[in-house]
Amino acid sequence: MKKIIVTMSIFVFMGIYCSTALRKPGEKTKNSNSDSIYNELVSQIKNGSKDVDFTELRMAYANSSFYDPYGKNNDVEKSMRRAYNDGDYEGVVRYAKELIEDNFLDIDSHVFCGMAYKKMGDNEKRNYHGFIALGLLDSIIGSGDGKTPETAFKVISVAEEYALLDMRGLKTSTQWLLEENGHEYDKLEAEDIDTGEKVTLYFNVDLPLRWFKRQFRQ
Repeated sequence: MKKIIVTMSIFVFMGIYCSTALRKPGEKTKNSNSDSIYNELVSQIKNGSKDVDFTELRMAYANSSFYDPYGKNNDVEKSMRRAYNDGDYEGVVRYAKELIEDNFLDIDSHVFCGMAYKKMGDNEKRNYHGFIALGLLDSIIGSGDGKTPETAFKVISVAEEYALLDMRGLKTSTQWLLEENGHEYDKLEAEDIDTGEKVTLYFNVDLPLRWFKRQFRQ
């Protein structure tokens, strides 16, 4: 519950919503040097560009040699959340940056970094991390509506699933892994934390599961 409430607050303090130009996942990265594309897009964002296609960025990462959908450092994440609850905002930034260094697309780390910078009165850095978090979420939302397997949200990690649930103020009650028509899906039963309304969402998890299975073949 606390995780959802804390994460959702970025959409209150930001006061902005960035809509990125979305294209079909993998459209430009399919036959490209994904490492180079990923590095170039990250460099553009770090240099202040607001024109980066976040879907292209996510798919470049998923097709790159850097891709590790299950490699998050849980101890560092716990320290980041504990630091925020303790009011240690410099600590939040330090831990968040460590996670972002490992995976620039870690939505929660950008969220917490933005919230910490807000508390410290640094609106420029708050907006920078908020722009990235919202751009990544906008990309996931643009991949489908999540109502059926055919229109499932396409994610590159389980962490993206929970970031989207947090944004919508939902908590998971049950979860299944389904295989249908050659694709694999997470089916999540979730509940609105305010109204108690129950919803069912589908997430296409082909990319992270393909990566996972590949580890056993190496």
